[in-house]
Amino acid sequence: MGLSKRWNSNWPGWAEIEKYKAASGGTIKHNAKFPDLQESVKQYYRTEYWNKMKGDQINDQSVANMLADVKVNGGWAKGGIIEKVQGEVGAKVDGKWGTGTIEAINKHKDQSGLLNSIYDARKAHYDSEVLKNPKQMENYKGWINRIDELKKSGSKVDLKPVLGTIVSGVQKVAENISGGK
Repeated sequence: MGLSKRWNSNWPGWAEIEKYKAASGGTIKHNAKFPDLQESVKQYYRTEYWNKMKGDQINDQSVANMLADVKVNGGWAKGGIIEKVQGEVGAKVDGKWGTGTIEAINKHKDQSGLLNSIYDARKAHYDSEVLKNPKQMENYKGWINRIDELKKSGSKVDLKPVLGTIVSGVQKVAENISGGK
């Protein structure tokens, strides 16, 4: 499903998950899939992440996709990625996401270079997470595979209509990080 209750406790589908849990004797298999809830998950990602970051206003789809991954998988604050982006595109470096940052991203002449910078910052963040907590190594390959795929696929992947497609790369990582809670 791709949502961690720890970080997304306001998703309305948790009530359904609790029903599944009760019907299965109180436990659900780790990383269990609930196909009937996928549309709800996609809508949640669209509403809580994509729309709030104003993803539709970012002209370069590759950059928008990578930034959506930043938002979903670490928040803006982790690793100072937003500040790095703001500095690179000439926006006010304040760590706040807004119209000025989006406009500067769209005006930036080297979108490919910007994508590479965001990728490098994501990788450095994941490297530091493993250094801080070696147990995170079990998640590292999935993290890197996801950002590699986002970088490689570029604008061929369109998250605007269905942000939930990012869920496939996030599923196991989010559940592993939250301990399945």
